Amino acid sequence: MEKGHEQSITPENTKKSRGSDWTSFAALFLGVALLPVFFLPVFNLPIDVTKSAFLFTLVIVSFLLWLVARMKSGRFVFPRSMLLGAVMTIPFAFLIAAFFSEVPMVSLLGIEYEIGTFFSVLVLALATLLASIFFQTKERTFSLYGWFVGASFVVFLFIVGGLLVSSGVLPSFLSPYLSPNIVGKWNDLAAFFGFTGLISLVSLELMVLSKKLKIAATASLVLSLVVLTLVNFQLLWIIMGVFSLVMFVYAISFGQKDSGEEVNERKIPLFSFSVLLLSVLFVLASGPINDLVRNTLRLNIPQEVVRPSWYATTMVTKDTLLKDPVFGVGPNRFLNAWATYKPSEINTTSAWSVDFNNGIGVIPSFAATLGILGIIVWIVFLSLFLYTGFKAIFKVDIDKTAHYLLASSFLGAAYLWVIAIFYVPNITLFALAFVMTGVFIATLTSGGIVKNYDFSFLDDPRVGFVSVLVLILFIISSIVGGYVVAEKFLSLVSYQKGVMLAGRGDVAGARTALENAKNLRESDLYYRALSEININSLGVILNQKGISQETVKAQFQLASREAIDNAIKATQFDQTNYVNWVSLAHAYETLIPFGTAAEFYESAKKSFEEAIARNHNSPALYLELARLELVNKNVPEAKKYIASALTMKNDYVDAIFLLAQIQADEGDLKNAILSTETASLVSPNNIGVFFQLGFLRYKNGDYAGAVSALERAVELNPSYSNAKYFLGLSYSKVGMLTEAIRQFEDIKVMNPDNSEVQTILNNLKAGGSAFTGTTVKAPEDRDTPPIKEKKR
Repeated sequence: MEKGHEQSITPENTKKSRGSDWTSFAALFLGVALLPVFFLPVFNLPIDVTKSAFLFTLVIVSFLLWLVARMKSGRFVFPRSMLLGAVMTIPFAFLIAAFFSEVPMVSLLGIEYEIGTFFSVLVLALATLLASIFFQTKERTFSLYGWFVGASFVVFLFIVGGLLVSSGVLPSFLSPYLSPNIVGKWNDLAAFFGFTGLISLVSLELMVLSKKLKIAATASLVLSLVVLTLVNFQLLWIIMGVFSLVMFVYAISFGQKDSGEEVNERKIPLFSFSVLLLSVLFVLASGPINDLVRNTLRLNIPQEVVRPSWYATTMVTKDTLLKDPVFGVGPNRFLNAWATYKPSEINTTSAWSVDFNNGIGVIPSFAATLGILGIIVWIVFLSLFLYTGFKAIFKVDIDKTAHYLLASSFLGAAYLWVIAIFYVPNITLFALAFVMTGVFIATLTSGGIVKNYDFSFLDDPRVGFVSVLVLILFIISSIVGGYVVAEKFLSLVSYQKGVMLAGRGDVAGARTALENAKNLRESDLYYRALSEININSLGVILNQKGISQETVKAQFQLASREAIDNAIKATQFDQTNYVNWVSLAHAYETLIPFGTAAEFYESAKKSFEEAIARNHNSPALYLELARLELVNKNVPEAKKYIASALTMKNDYVDAIFLLAQIQADEGDLKNAILSTETASLVSPNNIGVFFQLGFLRYKNGDYAGAVSALERAVELNPSYSNAKYFLGLSYSKVGMLTEAIRQFEDIKVMNPDNSEVQTILNNLKAGGSAFTGTTVKAPEDRDTPPIKEKKR
């Protein structure tokens, strides 16, 4: 019997089970090639959910068919590569860390299809394995590249179509079918075009292309640069600059000749050089160019989604590893680490209230979630990848096509892994990183650098028995994995339906849909949503007409009990998630006016304290306690919690508003102004103090004094919408109409969907007072600020 020996044979040379192998390849190929363009215009699910369900389903089907083919052929053939082995150790690290997680279910399977779970990483590692087997011929690799380039053209057509719909050129009913971005976030879109542009760049520099292929590759590269220009994500320009520089040097060194051919005159790689110059230009003059492009084309493309800094990510990771050094906090649980260990300095930034699921990048986040085990696994993999890649592309005894395949697959994979280190990509980019690594391993095999391992289990019955048993276990596991994917998808569809129905006021329909979601797959997300629905139904129950008091009472008791029970189940599912405790506190707080006030108050307070124990640097939680104390008519205690919130975040508008309302209700407005004036002298750069002083003066009718204080607040923070709001009103009160209009125009730019701001602008431009023709409550008498400060 032949087993465990090396051969140069490829899977295509194996005649047995050819049908299952081809079908397996087709499933993988379609899943990868169509991933960038796949989306469902129904269900209203996040695009990453639909893409993940699509990819995971086809990868599992591909793996299942490959296992069936192995049963038929009686042999395994796969690359004998240490790099492939390193990839396959990654999911094992996730599995071990998940078993030591405080909430194993969240770490193993997650709530949606989060890329940080064991299940997701396992499926992606299997995609790497299958890609390393199926792309060992240049025809298949060329075909994959062609589909990627074709996908970029399709995505670009959607961008154009979506922008035409949003500008009114095309009818609005096409909006669900012509989304301007079918890849993910706008930065994900740009990163995908960076990837296809890099593949096109390598093709143009290292391959002798036919006229049609050269036109297609050039067009793909130009489209990529256009999209990068429109989105203008500076990190991508830096990465593209580095890779174009590498390509420039490599093309000069290796792209001028075939093996053994001498070159007397070197050609300048113009495409790489042009991309390099363009990248340098955009890095140095990103702001002015960005303003020029957006103002000229009048595009409203969102800027980069805020992420934690390297400092914040490092601090959270350090504190996490001090507590859980070996296995970290658990896969898919960076949010818990962030809430517990985020630095207090974050409260001075626009991201103070954001709960981050990842750090600065996906891979750095794994240091906190996987601990030392994960750090070692990822360092080993990335080191092997770089070592193997550079060693392979610098070989001089292989032909031009082999050089191209090695360079394109390695640089393409390296680009995507760099993205994963410095950014938080969506499933499209993260999956492509694994798949392109598999393609790179396959090209190592087809280039003769790595041999295939050929293992047969037909001749020895003992080996055959064990092998078939293992295969059957893998087949069963694949079927279970497919069931998990389908179950998750159906539960998320029901959840999204429930959210939509709740937004329309259909409480009964929303409850039914959310119950279906919960029955399909238990999740604290679903329990929290059910608790909120139960709370919202209380008002509906009390306002019913023509129903006896006994029936109303019974319905109210049932709904209130379910609200608390569902919130409790959320805390039981994941007691480490502070949001679950906030949900439970809200359930108790809502019932204070209707039942045993002291008991509900104490339960609500304990729940808020549990939340604070898990997120102690959140000023919002201390403000929640202050509001609870006001419900309990304990004003001194409420003031104490407001003070704690303002100590953490001195410009916390909601806390300042609540404190001002308390002081006004106590008839102590003048003394409050005097104490705030003293504070402004002690802290001349404290934004919150000057906003509070300006607001109190405005509330007291001292509009000129309000102008003075609020001008200082706006000077300290020009994006402070609420300060600009009251400054604009103060200007209008003292007759400075032009300045008032200017403030509200600035607010309109920062808050384009705020109808009240537009109404005020219209009134001021017409020469009237700010609130002419409106019935809204005066802003100084409201319980909450007029402008909700955005999370950026």
